[in-house]
Amino acid sequence: MPQGETGAPAYFLLHVPRTGGNTIAAHLQAHLGEGFWSPARPSALAMLGGRRYRLDGAPDFARVQAVGGHYLGRSLERRFQGREIRRTLLLRDPVGFHVSYYNHRMMFSLSRGGPTCSFERHLRIQPRDMVPLMLRTIGPRVLACHCMTTSDSGFWTGSDRTRIASMKL
Repeated sequence: MPQGETGAPAYFLLHVPRTGGNTIAAHLQAHLGEGFWSPARPSALAMLGGRRYRLDGAPDFARVQAVGGHYLGRSLERRFQGREIRRTLLLRDPVGFHVSYYNHRMMFSLSRGGPTCSFERHLRIQPRDMVPLMLRTIGPRVLACHCMTTSDSGFWTGSDRTRIASMKL
């Protein structure tokens, strides 16, 4: 369907940190332009009050085809009246997640003159159920969504995979 046509699905792509979501967002931004929007992180005070995203600088939602990022609230769906919402949660295999998370943490610490630790120590100090803990934090926002890992997109239909890969909606 052409961009903005009533009834065209709106894709909500929520991603757990360190799952390649920024790469996917860059792809969508490059191919959709104003058809892709990623809400900004709310202030710490707003988050304490339950706010999940900021609307300042938001585009015309009638033209948005895909919304992505860490900060998606279910209340955003009201902005897409008359359109099917296709929710997707982007995950990563546990080994790949921890390697990426470790590298990110060590580079962050080094950039600020802080200490590093071995990968074994990193694994020992992480909760066993780290990804489920993250999901519990963002869980209320992603009820009834499709799951997609960075190594397996089998939960999507062929046409959905083609649409997201090409974003020539």
